[in-house]
Amino acid sequence: MFSQLKISQRLGLGFAFIFALLLLIALVGMQRVNVIDNTLTSVRDGATLKQRYAINFRGSVHDRAIAVRDVVLASDPARLNQELTLIKELDSFYQQSAKSMSQLMLAEASSVERAC
Repeated sequence: MFSQLKISQRLGLGFAFIFALLLLIALVGMQRVNVIDNTLTSVRDGATLKQRYAINFRGSVHDRAIAVRDVVLASDPARLNQELTLIKELDSFYQQSAKSMSQLMLAEASSVERAC
């Protein structure tokens, strides 16, 4: 079949085949890169929220430790009540972050179960 074609026609078909193959490889590569980008974006978004909640946990615990120190060192009842109020507020903030983190983890767990 190819032996009946002129050399220029054979070269043209060869280049067309190579070009089509390169085009196919480029399209498949672009599709794969898009999938990877979408996956990394979703992972980043989830990690950002988890990181924010972890920072909230650390900050609340750190600030409560300082407040407990100040309670021990408080010399007047007003200062003592102020620090105890702060400890309760920080505990509330910690509990809010813990609730949000639990909801995030449950949502991720259910989406992973649906994906499997």
